[in-house]
Amino acid sequence: MKSLKIIVYGGGCAGPSLAFWLARAGYRVTIVERFPALRATGAQIYIREQGIEVIKHMGLLDTLWSIRVGEDGMSFVDVQGRDKAAIMANTSGKGVQSMASEYEIMRGDLIRILYNIMMRLKTLSRPIMPPEVKPILAFRDDSEELRSMPKAPLETQKQFWSQKFKDVGWRSDRFIQGMQTTKNFYCQEVVQIRTNTWSKGRVVLLADAAHYPAH
Repeated sequence: MKSLKIIVYGGGCAGPSLAFWLARAGYRVTIVERFPALRATGAQIYIREQGIEVIKHMGLLDTLWSIRVGEDGMSFVDVQGRDKAAIMANTSGKGVQSMASEYEIMRGDLIRILYNIMMRLKTLSRPIMPPEVKPILAFRDDSEELRSMPKAPLETQKQFWSQKFKDVGWRSDRFIQGMQTTKNFYCQEVVQIRTNTWSKGRVVLLADAAHYPAH
């Protein structure tokens, strides 16, 4: 069994993580990614519970800690920007974490860490960057217009969201203005896919493809 050859499709976060453990167990692993470069973009990733233990066993906890986002928590505000409630991160190292994770890292940073460890290179920390804000615009609607929006041209998507959130209050105008020039914009429909099985023969679904609650 040690000479078993395994192909992992997907060079994001889950693929290299699985490949790491398979390679450590002695299997011959090949990672296949159709994108021509590292897909080092995307939103923050919250690492919790079992994920933290896995990172520890991979020997990457100190590396991850050194480049974490360091979010203090989140606040709920009204249209005037007045705080109504707050949920702070649990940074004690004990107990259950809140909605704001102590171990929060940019997806791109995590992918680079996993790539470097798979390539057996020294992992480098990113330079300290100025604080950035990641606005999330979302609402619930079953209209066909909204369902088709992720496939529309980029400018059409931005125009759609600009109109939907124009003059809603707080910092919406600032977020809309920033959306016009950001290079890290994406639009997606949040749905849930359910399947009766995660495997068929020698093929096994992993991570988002298998059991992510919203995709």
